[in-house]
Amino acid sequence: MAINNDNNDIINITIDFNQKTKDVIFSNIEKLFRHNKLTENEINNLLDKSYSKNTFDLNFTFLKEIDSNINISLQRQDNIGNNRYYSQPVNNKYLLCHEWFAKGKKLFAEWLQNLDPSVIVDVIQLTNDQPINEYLQTNNFLNPQDIEENNDILNIKIDFNQKTKNVVLPIMEKLFEQNKLSEDEINNLLNENYSKNTFNLNFALLKKIDPNIDINTQRKDSYNYNRYYGKPLNNRYLLCKEWFVNDKPLFTKWLQNLDPSIIVNVIPLVNDEDTKTSKNPYILDEIENITLEQMYILLLFIAKFGEDALTSFTTKRYIQAFDLITNKITEIQIQASSLYTTKYNFTKALTENTPLTGTAENIYNQYKDYDIQQFKELILTFNDDNPNLLNKEEVITLLFLLARLKNHMLEVFNCTNDTAFYNLIIPHRSFQKYSTTATLASMKSDLQNYINDKPSLSSPNIKLLCDQLINKNMNDFTPLIDKLKSLQKKVNINDYTTEDNTTQDTTLLNKDEVLTLLFLVAKFKEQTLREFNCRVKQDLYRLIVSIKAITIYDSLTALNTSEGEIARHLHDKDSYIPKDSKRILYENEHKEFEDFQEFINRVKFLQNKDDLHIPEITKAQPLNKPHNRIIYGAPGTGKSYLLNNEIKKLKEIQDLEYTRVTFYDGYTHGQFVGSYKPIPKGDSITYAYVAGPLMKSIVNAVNNPDKNYCLIIEEINRARADKVFGNTFQLLDRKEDGSSEYSIDLSDEQQEFLNKCDIDEEKLYFPENLYIWATMNSADQGVYVLDSAFKRRWSFEHIGLNENQENFGESTINYQVNYTQEKSTNWNHFRTTINNILMNVNVIEDKLLAPFFIKPSDFITENNITVLKENVFISKILMYLFDDILKHKSKDTLFISEIKTFSQLKETYKKGKEIFNHEIISELETTQQEANNEQ
Repeated sequence: MAINNDNNDIINITIDFNQKTKDVIFSNIEKLFRHNKLTENEINNLLDKSYSKNTFDLNFTFLKEIDSNINISLQRQDNIGNNRYYSQPVNNKYLLCHEWFAKGKKLFAEWLQNLDPSVIVDVIQLTNDQPINEYLQTNNFLNPQDIEENNDILNIKIDFNQKTKNVVLPIMEKLFEQNKLSEDEINNLLNENYSKNTFNLNFALLKKIDPNIDINTQRKDSYNYNRYYGKPLNNRYLLCKEWFVNDKPLFTKWLQNLDPSIIVNVIPLVNDEDTKTSKNPYILDEIENITLEQMYILLLFIAKFGEDALTSFTTKRYIQAFDLITNKITEIQIQASSLYTTKYNFTKALTENTPLTGTAENIYNQYKDYDIQQFKELILTFNDDNPNLLNKEEVITLLFLLARLKNHMLEVFNCTNDTAFYNLIIPHRSFQKYSTTATLASMKSDLQNYINDKPSLSSPNIKLLCDQLINKNMNDFTPLIDKLKSLQKKVNINDYTTEDNTTQDTTLLNKDEVLTLLFLVAKFKEQTLREFNCRVKQDLYRLIVSIKAITIYDSLTALNTSEGEIARHLHDKDSYIPKDSKRILYENEHKEFEDFQEFINRVKFLQNKDDLHIPEITKAQPLNKPHNRIIYGAPGTGKSYLLNNEIKKLKEIQDLEYTRVTFYDGYTHGQFVGSYKPIPKGDSITYAYVAGPLMKSIVNAVNNPDKNYCLIIEEINRARADKVFGNTFQLLDRKEDGSSEYSIDLSDEQQEFLNKCDIDEEKLYFPENLYIWATMNSADQGVYVLDSAFKRRWSFEHIGLNENQENFGESTINYQVNYTQEKSTNWNHFRTTINNILMNVNVIEDKLLAPFFIKPSDFITENNITVLKENVFISKILMYLFDDILKHKSKDTLFISEIKTFSQLKETYKKGKEIFNHEIISELETTQQEANNEQ
């Protein structure tokens, strides 16, 4: 058809199926809007979710109308914060959905062809003259499963070049649509063990939908991660999304084992090799490490044979191969970008005879004529015989020596403790397994046990080595020790750290410098990446992590978050930014890129340093006690005494700090957690956020992860505990390590307070080194009942009435109570006698006399006799028994019948007359006589 390009009323759209889907769709939609070729009805269709689903197989509307009152970046997102629309507006009114996949171009082309012919003359594909469907079929753009004319039988095709989701989800949809799965098979797929054994999944392949629960909630696991696709199967099941590249063969195998009457054939659109096994081993799996020269050989191999070489690593992406190579390099730290550049240089040398230099040139000249089989044979000869490194056997031998002759070994290498010795080994390791002091310590502990008790070791190789070494003496190990000493001189760990693991090397990046780098990325992204020869931000982040001297930015995620906050604040001055980032921002906001050249040169210098020791965060040793703990029992049973004693013992062996607070009626959330309070400032009053004991304890624990902190709450049920805790109640749910299972949002004032304390957190949580212990009287006057939801989050320990009586005062002192002016008995004898009588008249345990109802300080010693002070006996014990215990019971349960008032009781006692009834006096005399006989 002839096209009149001068006629602006007619559009001739061309589609190149080799282009990205975005470039095909976005450009053509813009053209349609620019020429006003879409009717109002068609635009409304594109704004409709059902239409978009049926026409383009999109899970979101094709178009989304822009609200000028809302930030454009927010409108791009779905309800869980994922960007679903392109940021560039269409016609300044709409956002275009970017959820397109391989088949998207085909569906879009069909939609275009169905538009009014007066709008579009033709849709021309930039391929040969094949019809569009024939072209798509030839190039595997069609849906990967084709249904034969007989709809009772499926003929399924699997393209192993597709994402696993795009293989599994459509096939499972088709099986459910045509009811091809039996009830037994569906039950199998709902079983977690079956899914693990059949598909290597950690979750059941299917999950039955509960119509009473929100679908987004059902997609998540216990850690709140989405583990299932949001699109239901047959409106009854969710499909697990935990698939990886090696799992397609397992899924294929399962399909091929289904009833042949259901499926004619499962045809993989690749050769049969890819379906025979679920995992092809990497060609480097048996190699402990590779040198710099061997790395060049691998890159030359990849450059020369491209995808054929990548299949040796069972990957189709260069970056994954580079990650594998990087993990095995032992001489230097290499960034993925550097590997990519080297591979690119090799490619140019092979195709354009571009000259190389140094090691790369030598490797190229030596191996450029190798064929693929020669390369594979060469790679398999790589080994860990590098004489400048310790090998695996030598490290195990050193750990064996440390386990057997600890003090001597530490003296030989001038180390003060095990950790210092591990730090000496780590820079020279030639394998990945023992990369931290923790794993070395674990290994050494296993060897120590083996030497002492001969238990079995997990590795037969280690056991064999131990059996060979067990009878040798110290002199036999001299060559190994000399080797390690010589290596120690090459990378001296003491150059970088002191015994307490504090960084001494000022040439490392500090926190301000890391933030400055992130500022540069936020403001001058492309220039910064070019300066460091990085292609993407992640490469620069890896560079920062490799030379950092601080622990706050120990992950790419943390760096990405910080850089994102700086970028948002550059564009939106009202957006939140942490204190340290804000200071860096304001100091540098108006500088040009050139102003940072000196700083960039410093970072580049650090980038070239190798073997820098990066200190690890040392964590406090767990207390082996519950993190949330309530000690409860009757008043005076020694609950506080027990906690005090435990704290003292723990402080003797661990670094432990504690704070004590007492709850009372009227105690508030603001007092406990923190609130704004009036603060005198000169002659005026100002308001400021004042942290309570809980917030102070959290700050201390977060800022000092190497130390344990304990917040002790006395009398937790004398206040409304749930109201006092408020929203921090949620934080009492703890994970296995003791940290909060869930976090809560911070208020503005809490955020500001934490920033002042150098904590850049956006959520509040209890760290694993914070313990909250409390005491509670379960049935006392003026206490509140704890609800079950609150109690469920605590570990309860009951203290019996007489459990701590032997801990009352000093064990060598006989504490006496004068129950008349002439007669006395031991305090514990007195109270147990009274308690036995009271229990017979149904007085509950929490009302009885406990050992610590009175204190040792209430006694006085005269003439070598320690006796309770008279006023304490009258005002504390007699008043409690008369006015509290017997308030609603007969007074003659304990006292003589003539006494009717407390005044009479007091006067009778002071006159030296008996106040207790005959039964009590008889019991007291009997128990005293028995005690005397025992002595």
